[in-house]
Amino acid sequence: MFHRRIHVVRHGVTIWNRERRFQGHTDVPLSAEGEQQAERTAERLSELPITSCFASDLARAFETARPIASKLGIDAHPVYDLREANKGQLEGKYRDPDTGMLGDESHYHDENDIDARPPGGESMIDLGDRVRRFMQDLSRHDPELPPGDILLVSHGGTMRALTAVMLELPMPAARSFHFDNCSVTTVQFRGDLPPLLLRFNDTGHLSENGSYGS
Repeated sequence: MFHRRIHVVRHGVTIWNRERRFQGHTDVPLSAEGEQQAERTAERLSELPITSCFASDLARAFETARPIASKLGIDAHPVYDLREANKGQLEGKYRDPDTGMLGDESHYHDENDIDARPPGGESMIDLGDRVRRFMQDLSRHDPELPPGDILLVSHGGTMRALTAVMLELPMPAARSFHFDNCSVTTVQFRGDLPPLLLRFNDTGHLSENGSYGS
């Protein structure tokens, strides 16, 4: 494994986030609020030595990555494997049973079952396999990347699986993580030593007086 810091950012908020609707692979854009969050995140991350940026190719993530990459003077590269989990027939439905989700569909999104898979969608296990493949590709191509930190812009569910993979935890541990919109999580890779979780779900930069360390 390489010697790098990886900063992982969840995309800015969307209207569907506020409505508590399953998004999955549905290409929902950022809301005006989400665009503002992305700009604030760009300001803070511009202080860091980030030299490479990879983002989910879905609009809400790539629209978050674009101003950050622009501020850093680098390109944002779209990556399919950083997409949110495909929610299949649940996409567009409401998370709260009282506001629309059918009771007989709830088991398709069982937080206690990492094998739960909506029809036409992915389970947490499927998502874990996808992000593990991405990390293996990143490690393999690491010598070709410029020195410096790496930025990944992705989605809440994907970041849960990605954090478990990066910290070498079993996939069920992914259920214990939560990521707010435009939060920053940082992991330090140290070759053969265990990775270090340096920052988790940090949203201080979104407040008016928020601070952000290096």
